[in-house]
Amino acid sequence: MIALTKGSAQFSEIRGAQLEIVGQSESEEVSCAIAKQVRHLTDHVRFNKSLLSQTLAVRLQDAKAANGRLLIKNKVVLNQAYGIRFLNRYMRVNEHYRAKKHDVTDWMIGDDGPFQLPQQGDVSKADLTTPFLIILKNGFNFYHFVDDVLRQFSTIDTLGPEYTGEIVISAPNEPISNFIERFIAALFPYHYARVRIVKADVSFDTVITSYDTNLYAMSGHARAAMPGINDALPGKGIVKGYNPIANLVRTHRANITSDAYASLRRTALERCADVDITTPRKLFIERGDSARNRKADGKNAFKDMLFRRGFTSFVLEDLSPLEQIKIVSGADTVVGFHGAGFTHLLFAKESATWIEIGTLQSLRERWPDFWHLADVSGVRYRKYCFDYAKDDPFEYPNFAKDSIVAPQITSRGLERLDTDLGRLTDETSEAPERLAYFPSTVTTLSNQNTSPSPDRRNTHLNDPCTCPFTFRPPHMKSATSEDTVRGFKGKLAVSRNAVLLPGNVDTGLKRQVYCPETHRILYHDMDIADLAPAEDFDVTNLDLAKKTGTYVFGGFVRVHFGHFLVECLGPLWTLDAVEEPIDGVLFMPYHANPNETLRNIRLLDDHSGRWLKALGVDEKIEIIRQPTQVEKLVLGENGLGLSERFRGSSWFQDFARSRNAHYRKAKPPKANTSIYVTRTKLSGRKGGILGETALENTFRNAGYQIFAPEKHSLEDQLATYASAKRIVAVEGSALHLPPFVIDNDCRIAVLSRRSGIDKIASEFGEQYSGFVGVDLDIIDTAKDHWVPAGQSRTNLESYAVVDFDETYDRLITLGYLPENVRRSIPSPLDVTNQIKEIAKARKQHPTVLNWDKDAPETVPQSD
Repeated sequence: MIALTKGSAQFSEIRGAQLEIVGQSESEEVSCAIAKQVRHLTDHVRFNKSLLSQTLAVRLQDAKAANGRLLIKNKVVLNQAYGIRFLNRYMRVNEHYRAKKHDVTDWMIGDDGPFQLPQQGDVSKADLTTPFLIILKNGFNFYHFVDDVLRQFSTIDTLGPEYTGEIVISAPNEPISNFIERFIAALFPYHYARVRIVKADVSFDTVITSYDTNLYAMSGHARAAMPGINDALPGKGIVKGYNPIANLVRTHRANITSDAYASLRRTALERCADVDITTPRKLFIERGDSARNRKADGKNAFKDMLFRRGFTSFVLEDLSPLEQIKIVSGADTVVGFHGAGFTHLLFAKESATWIEIGTLQSLRERWPDFWHLADVSGVRYRKYCFDYAKDDPFEYPNFAKDSIVAPQITSRGLERLDTDLGRLTDETSEAPERLAYFPSTVTTLSNQNTSPSPDRRNTHLNDPCTCPFTFRPPHMKSATSEDTVRGFKGKLAVSRNAVLLPGNVDTGLKRQVYCPETHRILYHDMDIADLAPAEDFDVTNLDLAKKTGTYVFGGFVRVHFGHFLVECLGPLWTLDAVEEPIDGVLFMPYHANPNETLRNIRLLDDHSGRWLKALGVDEKIEIIRQPTQVEKLVLGENGLGLSERFRGSSWFQDFARSRNAHYRKAKPPKANTSIYVTRTKLSGRKGGILGETALENTFRNAGYQIFAPEKHSLEDQLATYASAKRIVAVEGSALHLPPFVIDNDCRIAVLSRRSGIDKIASEFGEQYSGFVGVDLDIIDTAKDHWVPAGQSRTNLESYAVVDFDETYDRLITLGYLPENVRRSIPSPLDVTNQIKEIAKARKQHPTVLNWDKDAPETVPQSD
C-alpha cells in the first residue's frame, strides 16, 4: 500500500461540538441508568479535545472487493467502515479476543499493533487513470452512504482535476436507494459520469482507495510522536490501552473526525449557495414514509408545541439533495427524532442548536456515531432521553428483536421541552464541559406502586416512619456530585416494630423489611425502599420472634467472597451515620431457603462473622432466619453493589476506608511492596489462565511476592495489600478487596481472563477510581478460551489462553516488570497437564472456544 496524498499524518485540534444530554424518564431506575451512561461517556468515551485527522488516497496491488470488504492477497484490510465492521464481528464472535496476525494484512502488522501508516509515494501518470474503489454497505441507509461513500469523493478530489479514472462502487447483494446517485450527481457532477456500481465481487491488479488515519492514533508510535493525542484522551478513559478491540475503535472514530468530512461540508455548502428555497430559522425534521416505522407516543402534542413556537416541518427526503443541505445549513435550531436525518449535522450552521429526541437505548447504541459529524460543524448537539413507546415504557428493549424503539413523550416531558426550547432558541451554550448533563426532574419511584394504603395510619408529617428518607443525622455530610450521578442519596429510615422477613422459596414470601406502623415496605430487592405491599400482604398470621433494642439492618449475606464484598456490605455505612448506641447489626440470608442445611448455616455464620470482623465491623452481628419483629430498626441505602453501584457511595467509601485504616498505619517496614495475586491454588472449577505458573515464575524472578489470598486470613490479605505499591492480579473476586486499604499511589495491573477491557473498567475500574482514585492498567492478551463442555461463552469456570510474550511486553511498557526480567513461558506439556487436572476436578473435559469463521454476520445499523 502506497500513500499518494502528500504530508505526514497529524491530528490537529478543532473546536468540536458542545454535547449535552437531558434525562427525561418517569422512572428513577431508568434515570439512574441514564446518569450511569453519561458518566461512562464522560469518563471513558468523550475526548477532552476534538481532533481532525487525514484521509489519504492510497494505491493497492492485488486487491479485491468481496462481501462488502476490501482484501489484499485475501486478507481483510482493517480500515474504513468495512474493516471496522469486520473487526466488530470478529470481536463479537471471539468474545474479547485481540485480532490475530494471520487475519489481517501484512502491512498492518508491526510491533505496535495493526493500525500503521502506509508508505509515502508519488502520484504517477498511470495513477491518473487507475480505478478508484469505494465499498458500499447498507445501501438503503443514508447515514452509512454519507459516512462510507459520499465523503470518499472528497478524497478523489485530492488527486487533482487530471484524475480521470473509473470510480467503482462495490455493492454486492446491496439494495441501492435512489438518494445515492442523486447526491453524487448533485455534489460531484464532474465525477458522476465515471461512476459504476458493481453488484458483484471485483478484483484489481492495481486500484486506488481511501485510507483513514484516525485509528493510527491508537498506536504507541503516534502517541510518542504527537503528545497532543494523549492530552486529548479522557482522564479515566479505557481508550488509553492500545488493544484494537471494538469499543476502542468506536471511541476513536467518534472523537477523531477526518478532513474528508470537512472537505465534503465545504463542497456541499458551496454547491447549494445559489439554491432558491426559503430556509426557516426553526426546523423540525420529520421522518418520511421510507424511514423505519418508529411511532413515538405523544408525537402529535409534540408537533403542536413546535408549531406554536414557530417551527417549520420538512420531510427532507422529499427535497432535492441541494435543497436539503440549504435548509439544514440555514437553520438556527433543528429538532428531530433520532434517525439518519441527523447525518445532516455535517452541513449544519456552525452556531446552531440541534436537538435529538431519543431514549436511553439510542443514547447507548447510536449517539456517539454522530459525534464526528457534529464536531466538523461545531454545533450544540443536545440529546433528550425519554422512556420507550412500548407496553413497559421502562424496560430496556431487546435490540436484536425490536431494533431502536421510539420514545414516549409524556406531558411532563413535553412541558420541559417547551420550557427548554423557549430558552435554547434565545441563548448560546455556556456549559464548560465537553459533555454536559441535565438530569431528570423525576425524584420518586413513579414506576412503582407508592400510593398510600387505605390502612396506613395518620401519623405526624415529620415522623420518620411517615417520611422515611427525611431522617438525617446532623453531622452527616451532603451528597457529592459523583453520588448524584450514580443515584446515591444517602437515604436513611427509622422504623419501630419493623418486621424482618427472610423470605421463603416454598411459600413465595419475599425477603424484605416491613414497617407495620406505616404499612410500607422499607427494604426490597437489595436496597432501601418506600413501597406499598401487595394487596394480600399480611404478617398477622406469622409467628414472629421478638428483639428489643436498637439495631442497624445490614442487608443480605452470602458465602461467595466476591459477591459478599460487593453486594453484602453496602448498607453498613449506616453504622457510622447513626449517633445513638446500637445493640447490633441484623442480616438476612441472600438465598431465601427454609430447607437450608446445617452445614450451609454454619458456613454462612462462620464466614460472615470472620469477614465482617476483619473488615472493621466490631458490632454484634446476627443472621435472621425466621420472621422477626425489632423494637427499633435503622436502615440505610445500599452504598455498594453491582451495575451503577460498583463505585460505591461517598458515605460507604468513607466507612470502608476509615474502618480499615489501621492496616495502612501498621505497615511492616520491610514488607514486600510488589505483589502478584495468583489463582493457581484455587480448585480446577474456578477458572483462570492456562499456564499461570509461568507468570508466577516470571514475577518471582522480578522480586514479587506470590500471594494466594485464599490461603491467608482476611486480616493477612488486608495487611498485605495495605503495604503494596504494585499489585498484579488475574481478574477475579480477590480484586474487590484492595480498594479498602491500598494507598492512592499504589499501581494495579489486571490480567483479563474472561471479561475484557470494557467490563473490567466498568466494574473493578469504577470501584478503584471511587474508593482511592486509582486507574487500573488492564491487559487483555487472550487468544482462546477453554470452557466447560457444552458451554458456548466464557464464564466463571473458563480458562484463558494468553500470549505470554505480549503480556510481558505490556507489563514492561507499563513499568511492572524490568526489561531484563527472565521470562517463563509454559510448555505445551505444562498446558496439557493442567487441562487434564481441570478435567479431573470437573469430571468432564473442557472444550476450546475458537472463532467460527462461518458464523453469520449481523451488523447493527445506524439510522
